[in-house]
Amino acid sequence: MIVTKPKCTPVINYYINRIFLSSRAKYLNGFDFNFIHKMSVQKCINGLKSRLAVVLGSQWGDEGKGKLVSVLSDHYDISARFNGGANAGHTVVRNGIKYAFHLVPSAIVSPNTKNLLGNGVVVNLEGMFKELSQLDQHHLSYANRMFVSDRAHLVTKYQLEEDAEHETKQKLGTTKKGIGPTYAAKIQRYGLRVGDLQDW
Repeated sequence: MIVTKPKCTPVINYYINRIFLSSRAKYLNGFDFNFIHKMSVQKCINGLKSRLAVVLGSQWGDEGKGKLVSVLSDHYDISARFNGGANAGHTVVRNGIKYAFHLVPSAIVSPNTKNLLGNGVVVNLEGMFKELSQLDQHHLSYANRMFVSDRAHLVTKYQLEEDAEHETKQKLGTTKKGIGPTYAAKIQRYGLRVGDLQDW
């Protein structure tokens, strides 16, 4: 990664003020806030000028990862999703057109970016083709730009039904998209993978 001059200093100042200088700071007597500030400014990295960028959410979603990926994607050749499933929700606006993605990487709206669903992603094929149909409607080609690992596991009707049944009984708050049961099938080594479709 390329370390740039600290153009993002105001952002860093905001987070330092918000996190470290909050009411909780009274419990951090003797903590050197200036040290953190200097270190943050010196290490300020700009994803638009680096050869590799990782967008990783550290919460439970809703951090705006999809929007950030769609902005960065114009500057990168490949966008890869390494885990998760169609329970995500990324709404992206490109050229005045709104696209709603759940599984397909939001970088698909960048015409020169290749998109990959890696082997850690659980894939609902019906949902994926439905999302890609939005691109068809607006004549945005994804030919030779959308790839799925042959080792990615498939979300089947069985896993969707199992997830819905578990949700009815346990009230876990899942999206009922079959994500959990598909990962369970993967771990227990009886799940279907994309590569298994080659023999059908």
